[in-house]
Amino acid sequence: MKTIKKGFSLVEVTIAMVLVSVVLLALLAGFGNANRNIFNLRAFAVDSYDSQKAMEEMIYEAKDTGTVGVLTTKNIFGRSVDGYLIEDTFAHNASKKYSAFVVPGKSSAINLPTVDSITNEGLPYIYLGEQTGPIKHSFTGSTSYLSSWAFQWCVANRYEVDSSGVQNHFSTPLMYDYYDGVHEDENPMPQFPIDYSGIDKYNTKITATADLLGKHIVYKIQPIGLFGVAGDAKASDPVYVMGVPVLTNLLVHYDPNFLKNGDYAYKLGESFNLTRLYDMYHRGNNTAVQVADGFATGSVDGKKDSLTYNGGIAQRTQQFYNFNDAYIDLPSTGANYTVYLNFQVNSSAPTGVLLEQTSIIGTNNFVLKITPDRKLQLICDGEDAATGTPYTNLVVYESAPLSTSASGQPLHTIALSIKPNSVRLRLDSSEMTFADGVPATFLPQIVNADKRLGGAGHVEIAELLLYNLNYDASVEKFLYDKTKFIVE
Repeated sequence: MKTIKKGFSLVEVTIAMVLVSVVLLALLAGFGNANRNIFNLRAFAVDSYDSQKAMEEMIYEAKDTGTVGVLTTKNIFGRSVDGYLIEDTFAHNASKKYSAFVVPGKSSAINLPTVDSITNEGLPYIYLGEQTGPIKHSFTGSTSYLSSWAFQWCVANRYEVDSSGVQNHFSTPLMYDYYDGVHEDENPMPQFPIDYSGIDKYNTKITATADLLGKHIVYKIQPIGLFGVAGDAKASDPVYVMGVPVLTNLLVHYDPNFLKNGDYAYKLGESFNLTRLYDMYHRGNNTAVQVADGFATGSVDGKKDSLTYNGGIAQRTQQFYNFNDAYIDLPSTGANYTVYLNFQVNSSAPTGVLLEQTSIIGTNNFVLKITPDRKLQLICDGEDAATGTPYTNLVVYESAPLSTSASGQPLHTIALSIKPNSVRLRLDSSEMTFADGVPATFLPQIVNADKRLGGAGHVEIAELLLYNLNYDASVEKFLYDKTKFIVE
């Protein structure tokens, strides 16, 4: 028996073709409309962009010079305000346009209050993790047109030269022409607003974070009017964020750059006698200056000097503690401690004791000094661990002659790390090796005892950090960066 297969009838095929044709015609019509809309939207976007650009230029001109637009008067928030009516019609559609009413920046109708003072009630410097003091301000003038106050913390670049070798105009040149004339009686500081950029809004206090280390910050206050007109911004005195990257077990921090003559900075070449040194970190710990053993008189003088780099191409100022046959006691430490020190070698008086540790019976555990031929020496007692041979007053480390204040690298950095039967000395970010004649198996015999900064002779100290902690490369880098013209 045959099986008969039936297909679609002619009527069914015809109906299907008609339905498909209707759907295709609808889709084609939709594609055509979409294509036209795309071209229309593109033309509208181009017109909108061109018109907005033209409006921005005209608004700027109207606010700045008042030479664009039609001068008219509008009633806004119940007040009559003079301004300029700015309009721009679309190029391809005359029925559409942008318009704005612009109050000129110097409009006599807008009287905003004036900020008279912004006072930082905290210290002029803070350390990592610390907060600025409370900020208070005062103002005079009417608040009738005042909409709000704009508050913001702003930061300037580092108080040094950046890694590209570009010298900021506030990186303390020797003599500088700075906005209102030539000065030499104070360190040039970053100027507001030209050197600052905003970092934080609304908070009246800010915490020192790692990205702010070694930078100046100010608190800006600006009145904002009802019609978008901003008054003059004013900033607080700068707060300096100390660049010290590690605070754990920091025992003392001496930085003579913060010495001032009352409210004024010292002048170049000016010298001033000090009877006590001020601990920056502990804020108030003052250590008395004492005369070195065997001398009738001695002193520590502060002095503002100039540092010359690159053969005199660039200079910056630096204040020093000048020790002249005098010393100060350093805080007690544990068995492990590290001293970081920046100093200058004076070309006319290069010799003197930088650091020494003295036991209770008066004998030296070690002496770190500059010799008359400008070499850095570390002298201590010890023994050869291999043979047991004792050594007394052995020159363990000795450098090549150091550059002086008159040469291309005026400052030097020391990192001296002391442990039981171990001493490590680094000079200008490089490890020193034992001097000639010192056996490789030499063991220093240094016991924990009283420590002194300074002593017999003349030394010039730029900064000191003492830690009850092992050597830390980041602290050394912080001081070493200050010795260079270009900061890496």
